[in-house]
Amino acid sequence: MHARVVIRLRPTHTIGLCLFLASLVILGPAVWSQAQQINNDYFSPSRDEKLLRMVERYHLTPKTFWPKYREGVVSGKFRLAVKELEFVLRYFPNHPKALMLLANIAKMTKTRHLADAYFKKALHLYPRYALTHAQYGKFLSDMGSVAEGIEHLQQAITLDPRLAVAYDWLAKAYRVQGKYQEASAIEQQKMRMVEGASP
Repeated sequence: MHARVVIRLRPTHTIGLCLFLASLVILGPAVWSQAQQINNDYFSPSRDEKLLRMVERYHLTPKTFWPKYREGVVSGKFRLAVKELEFVLRYFPNHPKALMLLANIAKMTKTRHLADAYFKKALHLYPRYALTHAQYGKFLSDMGSVAEGIEHLQQAITLDPRLAVAYDWLAKAYRVQGKYQEASAIEQQKMRMVEGASP
């Protein structure tokens, strides 16, 4: 003989359960759709502009992000600011502003791994963008991995010879290594590029 188990729910519990189940029905497709939208290419001409605006509006504006960033600068604790950047990078892994800010936090807190994994993910998903290589190269150089940083900066110039900032960061990296001739050559190369691009 099997014992019967009777679960009695209070009216408030019943209402709560109904609301929860209803939310699953209503939000289920939206949640699934949202899950499908992660790892977007920021630089793609066909990127989802609506999604980008929404992500930036709620996580990367002077009102939503900068107070948390300033708080981190004062206290040395960037947990809240990092959470905002991680959200942005979840949807747009190669978002240049989010990567730059995360790199700055990693440098201030001397925690290379904080930004390293996100740069690697961005370059694994979208390896053909010069700016991402240049940003990662600068970050690596600033963190002391100058030789590795130079490789990415050289790759950036190969991918986009018109990316002026890559020349500046590469010349600086060469100077850190004491390679002043190489730094001067890169600066001259940049000047030729700028002059050739001028109308």
